[in-house]
Amino acid sequence: MDNIVSCNIRGLNGPDKQDDVKIFLHTNKIRLAGLLEMKVKLENMDAVASRIFPGWTWIHNSNAHTRGRILLAWKPNIYQITPVYTSEQLIHCSAVQLTTNEHFYITYVYGKNQELQRQQLWSDLHDIAQNMSSACCLIGDFNTNLSKEGRIGGLEVQDQDVRELTSLLEDCELHELRSTGVYFSWTNKTIYSRIDHVFLNDLWYDIFDYTHSHYMAMGLSDHTPIMLQFPTSPKPATMFQFCNMWSQHPDFQHIIASKLHIKGKSPLHTLYYFLDQIKPQLGKLNRTHFYDLKEQQIRARHDLEENAASQEKEARANYLSILNSSLALIRQQSKCEWLKYGDECSRLFFAQAKKRKIVSYIYSLKDAIGVQAEGFKEVGHLLFKFYEENLGQQERKPLSEVIISQGLVLTCEQQLSLCVPFTDKDIKEAIFSIPNHKSPGPDGYSSGFFKTTWAQTGPMVCSAACA
Repeated sequence: MDNIVSCNIRGLNGPDKQDDVKIFLHTNKIRLAGLLEMKVKLENMDAVASRIFPGWTWIHNSNAHTRGRILLAWKPNIYQITPVYTSEQLIHCSAVQLTTNEHFYITYVYGKNQELQRQQLWSDLHDIAQNMSSACCLIGDFNTNLSKEGRIGGLEVQDQDVRELTSLLEDCELHELRSTGVYFSWTNKTIYSRIDHVFLNDLWYDIFDYTHSHYMAMGLSDHTPIMLQFPTSPKPATMFQFCNMWSQHPDFQHIIASKLHIKGKSPLHTLYYFLDQIKPQLGKLNRTHFYDLKEQQIRARHDLEENAASQEKEARANYLSILNSSLALIRQQSKCEWLKYGDECSRLFFAQAKKRKIVSYIYSLKDAIGVQAEGFKEVGHLLFKFYEENLGQQERKPLSEVIISQGLVLTCEQQLSLCVPFTDKDIKEAIFSIPNHKSPGPDGYSSGFFKTTWAQTGPMVCSAACA
């Protein structure tokens, strides 16, 4: 997806400023741009916009404010933008990225300087967010801080100063996008403040994969441009991972029983060979019955609503079975223990599961001398080099007996008790103490698999552990 930018340019009348913006847009491959605080009169707006954005389409809120505060421009062959709501402090639009046909909402914000003047802005944003059922992004100059660390110099940030934004994020279930680049987005060379922000709702991750915000260096303005980037996220090789929902299918136990006769050279090899042999059959079970789980749920719900009373019991049982499988999958993917049987299995839950994975990605990292590496591939090389240089390069020295004697040490009886062999009961208790939603081992099998099949796999696991 093409880059999106928001920039408070502090006046757009000068030719130098206009040329600076044109070069910036071209250099960074911007296809959707929001320019704030233009200070351009309504009668001059189209002339200025046509000089900066030849071949683009634009809208502005000059009708709501005598000196245009927000200009939104886009490449019409890349984006389709439809204004939904415009006020003195924001432009809210529906957007479609034409090459991918992805639909989302974006709101460009330029908040006023005084807290009282921003009250209407918060009211408008609350209304927009509360009625939002799709991916949504709020971006721009909010003219207020999100945290007490958001300003240095001048007056200290007080609790009431951050209450505006924190309340907005809480009430509307928004979160600030992680960023790289400069931290403070505005300065007058005496005060440095982070008043420009990017906020997303959780449904953003229902549409997009990794989204990255970069606070760029200042140009001819005292604000930093914010650029949204959509780098292709890494796609690791497909690996087997046991899904707890499979165990509810009638064919599951038949698959387990079909390979119990396998014998290896040792108890550990027997267990390894058994687990390896059932993977293809479990994969086939998933492709046959669980691959299109979301579509199955939609069809089952439709059948439940359409079927006559005589068929309602069967339709309800089918729907509840699919719903239970969906919730089991979400619990395992998102590691959310709070999901219960009655919770709605909606796009929001799937988006939250996806978000949990995406927020763990590292897109930017500094090396040992402070040089910034940006990009998944570059960060991967940097991490590999770091551990390659720090692991296995030096010989380990034996522990000093003098140092050991200065601390508490185990008695002979305690040492012998640690050497007592594990019992089958110990092994079972250890495995059953691991919640089903915890990450699986390297072979892809979670504790949920062994709990469900303990009657069949328990003897193998105990024999392998004690071998």
